[in-house]
Amino acid sequence: MIQIVISILFTIVLLVFRKTIKKHSIWVYLISSIIGIFFSVIFINFYDLLVEDYAKFYYLFSCFESGYLGSIILFLVMFTGVFTRRSPIGKKLYFNRGEFSIFASILLTPHLSYYSYLFFTEFMADFDPEILNLREFFIYITGFLLLILHTPLFITSFYFIRKRMSNTTWKNIQKLAYPFYFLMFVHIILTVFELKFTENGLKTTFYTLFFAVYIIFKIRKLSLNEIYQSR
Repeated sequence: MIQIVISILFTIVLLVFRKTIKKHSIWVYLISSIIGIFFSVIFINFYDLLVEDYAKFYYLFSCFESGYLGSIILFLVMFTGVFTRRSPIGKKLYFNRGEFSIFASILLTPHLSYYSYLFFTEFMADFDPEILNLREFFIYITGFLLLILHTPLFITSFYFIRKRMSNTTWKNIQKLAYPFYFLMFVHIILTVFELKFTENGLKTTFYTLFFAVYIIFKIRKLSLNEIYQSR
């Protein structure tokens, strides 16, 4: 849970400096890309060294290695969709939705790189259908499906690409966000699922409640939209 707390606090800092991030988004993307590449190289080549010699920084490394930081920022992007653009909260959240989406995706690079590396060098290298770990298998499968779904969402988050598209095309691509969010929940729950009062049990509760609240508020927004359109 410490990684989640760190990631939430970092996301709050992003909201505080949202105007600065909007103004200097290119620099934000550049710095986050350097961080993403750095941790990707470190995790792939020196992961054992990190665990053994730098254990005191475990929670910081884990925010990148396990994708907590990028995921929590994506949750903010996701939850923005339950508000209207005219609402007080919606005005603040929609202001940086594109930048936060790109930023989160870049910060997920170390997680994607490291586990893609493990998939091909360990999981597939030792693949044996008779002793197949179905949970691990579906974690990887949902992970690759998330990558496929998120790629067009990530690309069209850049304004210079979006402005070259028609609104209809852009909105149709954005509909991929719904299966992406669903698979994201499945992927996370497969990773942390536990019904006992443990750290993973708390994570399971946190993610389940978060997605349940999101679904309730999203249905509420869709229902209100239908009422306004019928008038």
